[in-house]
Amino acid sequence: MAANNSKTHKTFGGLTQFWDHQSDSTKTKMNFSTFIPEGGIEKVRGCLIWLSGLTCNEENFITKAGGQKVLAEQGLMVVCPDTSPRGLHLPA
Repeated sequence: MAANNSKTHKTFGGLTQFWDHQSDSTKTKMNFSTFIPEGGIEKVRGCLIWLSGLTCNEENFITKAGGQKVLAEQGLMVVCPDTSPRGLHLPA
């Protein structure tokens, strides 16, 4: 899986990033966001996977919860995938 970085913002000394990739499973583009604390991936002390609800996407936790400050203080990374495949056109 090759991921494409679409946006990067400096946040509390770390990086908030938005990514997309082509999913082999769904055959659609899937999105996810990450926060990596200062020092990069080598300095990360743990990783939280945040799974948002059905109507949410990869931006909800990153943009609304404001968790990057605490994550940066604790040296934690977070990965927030969009849990709802978009563009599948499933029957209602």
